[in-house]
Amino acid sequence: MVNRVINALKSAAPVGLGAAVILTFIAIVRWQEFAADPVASVTAFVGLFLIVFVTYFILAFAGYRVRPDGFVSAPRPVAWALVAVAATVLVVIIVILAFRAK
Repeated sequence: MVNRVINALKSAAPVGLGAAVILTFIAIVRWQEFAADPVASVTAFVGLFLIVFVTYFILAFAGYRVRPDGFVSAPRPVAWALVAVAATVLVVIIVILAFRAK
C-alpha cells in the first residue's frame, strides 16, 4: 500500500509542479487582480492545483500509467467520473467565492 502511494505521488508530482508553475506565472502577470482580493485568488489557485494534482494522483493510485507528457490511458467511465468530480469541486469553489463576494 505504501509503495502504491509513493508511486502515485511520483507520477502526480511533475504534473502538479507544472500546474503550480503555470498558476504562479498567472499570479505574477495578473498581480493587480491577485492583490485586490488575495483570499479569493489563493482559494481559486489552490482549488485548481488540487483538482489537477488529485486527479493524476487518483489515476496513478488506481494503477493507470501516467506518461511524461501528462497523458493517462484510462477507461472512459473512469475518466468521465473524474471529470464529474473535478467539475463539482470547481462549482463548489465558484459558489464559495460568489457568496464570499456578497
